[in-house]
Amino acid sequence: MLNTVRTLARHGSLLYRWVLFSITVTYAESVFGFAWVVAQPVIRSLLFTFIAAYVFRARIAPGTGPADYAVYILCGMIPWLALQQGVIAATNSVINYRHIVTEMIFPMHILPIYGVIAETFTQLVGFAVLAGLLIFTDYGVGPHLLWLVVPIAGQFLFAAGLGYLLACFAVWVRDLVQIMPHFFYVWMILSPLYYTGDMLPEKARIILKLNPVSGMFNMYHDVVMNARAPAARDVLIFSLTAAAVFAVGSAVFDRLRYYAVDQLG
Repeated sequence: MLNTVRTLARHGSLLYRWVLFSITVTYAESVFGFAWVVAQPVIRSLLFTFIAAYVFRARIAPGTGPADYAVYILCGMIPWLALQQGVIAATNSVINYRHIVTEMIFPMHILPIYGVIAETFTQLVGFAVLAGLLIFTDYGVGPHLLWLVVPIAGQFLFAAGLGYLLACFAVWVRDLVQIMPHFFYVWMILSPLYYTGDMLPEKARIILKLNPVSGMFNMYHDVVMNARAPAARDVLIFSLTAAAVFAVGSAVFDRLRYYAVDQLG
C-alpha cells in the first residue's frame, strides 16, 4: 500500500494529465457534453421514482411523498454510478493499455486509479447540482452538507482498492470485463438505493447487513435527508472496510503487476 501511495505521489503530474484526459475524452464528442454527468442519475432516479412512488405507491417513510423518494434515490444514485463506472474503468485499464505497459517503462499504479479519480470528480459535480435542486425542496442546503466528504473519502478508497484488485485479476480472467456490469447490477439491487431497510421483511435485512456499501448509502442519506452527521457506526465500519480493501487491493496489484505484464506480453 505504501509503495502505491509513494508511486502516485511521485508521478502526480502524470496522474493529473491522465485524469484530465479521461474526463475530456469521455464527454468531448457527445452533443450534450458534461451535462450527461447530471442527466444519467437524474433520469434513472425519476424512472424508479415513477415506478415505485406512483405505480406501487411506495414511500420511504410514513408522511413522505414522491419528491422525498426522488431525493432518496438521487443522493444514492450519484455515488453509485461513480463507484460502478470507476471500478469498471479500473478493471479494464491494464488490458486496454497493454501496449504501454509491455513496450515502455510506465508507472502502472496510475492505470487503475485514474478512472476512479475522474468518476469521483463527476460525482462532485453531480452533488453540486443536487444541492441546487435541494434549495427547491423541504431539505434545503446548509453546512451539514460538508459531512459528505466522509462517505466520499471512504468510497474513493473502496473503489480504488477494488479497482487495483480487479485490474490485476482481469489480465488472467478476461471474462471479468464482461462480468462486472452484470455484477454491479445485481449488487445495486441488493443495496439500499431504491428502498430502505424498513421496507424489507425482517429475515431479508441480513442482505443489507452483509452488504459492504450499505453503510456508505446510510451516510449519504443521513447527511442529505436528515441534515446531520453520519452515524458513528456507519463511519467506523465503512471506513475500516474501505481502508482494508485499499490495503489488500493495492498490495496485490503491487506484487502481481510484473507478472501481469509478462502475461500480456
